[in-house]
Amino acid sequence: MRRLSYSDRDPGPPRLLLLLRAIASGECRVKLQPPVRRLAVAFAVALSRVSPRLTVLAAEPLARLLDGPGVRVAACGEQAGGPPYAVLWCDEVPQGTVFCAGEACLRARWLRPLRCRELEGGVYEVSGCGVRGYVKLAGGSLEEAGPPVPPELLRALDALRRAVAEYGSLSIKDAVTVVASELGVARGDARRLLYEAARRGLVRVVEGYVTDVKLQP
Repeated sequence: MRRLSYSDRDPGPPRLLLLLRAIASGECRVKLQPPVRRLAVAFAVALSRVSPRLTVLAAEPLARLLDGPGVRVAACGEQAGGPPYAVLWCDEVPQGTVFCAGEACLRARWLRPLRCRELEGGVYEVSGCGVRGYVKLAGGSLEEAGPPVPPELLRALDALRRAVAEYGSLSIKDAVTVVASELGVARGDARRLLYEAARRGLVRVVEGYVTDVKLQP
């Protein structure tokens, strides 16, 4: 039976960081669609951390909410501090804007759409600038996330977790048997679920043995 394997190569910067760098540099100037307020605020703060030169232009009371260490904030229309700008619910979108949320952004045809879709567990799928990934909000901060785990895969992980806790490390053959038995599925389907868990980094495989199981990315 083939062994599950992991690549030891450096995966490179996380997708979220690549996206933030592209936006902050002006390489990809975007408008958030739909303009989810809490996600837009978190993006503005994250962009400020990537680019200290960035100024957030925000309508009240967002300006007061954003006022804090490491974030340069100005009221709509002030354009204090100079570009690049992240614009949040202002009536005008000045040149030099790299990130925008609000109704006025829709009229700025030179901004490309950054599309977001809320999934289960507070995770958002975000696509734009050639990047598609998943983010979540943690205490108002933007964090990289993995795609939500489907219920069938969660059941398989739970079965594996209990088996590893009881018996210790499982060979791939035994792991497939556990999943097939617990879920009542064919061995081929059980093997597919095991490979999906490995692809997502939810099971740790060492020399052909499942040694650790996580229920979330």
